[in-house]
Amino acid sequence: METINHKISGVTPVKILGAAKKVGDNPTMTVCNINTTACDVDIYYSKENYGVTNNSATARVTITDFTELNSGDKVNLIATDGTNYDFTNGSQSSVNGTWESTTSNDATATNLMNVINTASGPSGSRFTATVAGAVITITQATQGSAGNTTVVLTDSNTAGMALTNSFTGGEDTAGNTTSTFYIIKGFNMPNNKTLTLDKTDMSFKNKGFDMYIKLGTSTEDVDVIITI
Repeated sequence: METINHKISGVTPVKILGAAKKVGDNPTMTVCNINTTACDVDIYYSKENYGVTNNSATARVTITDFTELNSGDKVNLIATDGTNYDFTNGSQSSVNGTWESTTSNDATATNLMNVINTASGPSGSRFTATVAGAVITITQATQGSAGNTTVVLTDSNTAGMALTNSFTGGEDTAGNTTSTFYIIKGFNMPNNKTLTLDKTDMSFKNKGFDMYIKLGTSTEDVDVIITI
């Protein structure tokens, strides 16, 4: 949970919640007018010309004991587009999506990496992989939050590999390129009053948008507290 405080004055719109902020399940906005007179408050979203940049999700698998890996053991990956792929232990064949456990944990990890990286294999170019020792880091080729999918290991008998984490870190992040305003809530705020808005009163879904406040006259001011 994060609390954001603002002192708002005058008629120029002030950004109070950026598009890059992550909003939780129970956001609130409290507006305080401690002046001697009422004031007009308008809450806006800016909308036009937003670009969305994405981050790719990554997962990590570690070969813990290559001697315990058996033919048929497999790593199952789900791509950002929802398609599902098995990379199965067996003879080394990138085209068939099979990888050999041989020589050492590090060598076996490299074999799995090479199979995942092969564009002519079962998953095409949906994933990329790198290796550091016995740890394989797998990255979704298509960026975005849809890539935060579950990795499943099938490891018969004693475990020969371990899942550090399923795909995580895929994001859709908005970037501001303009400031065109669209009002979503307007009200007259009595003097010496406090008003709290929650998600039943207004939308806090700010993905791709910045939220702004402006007041009715240049002499007005309010305090704003946002909890997200």
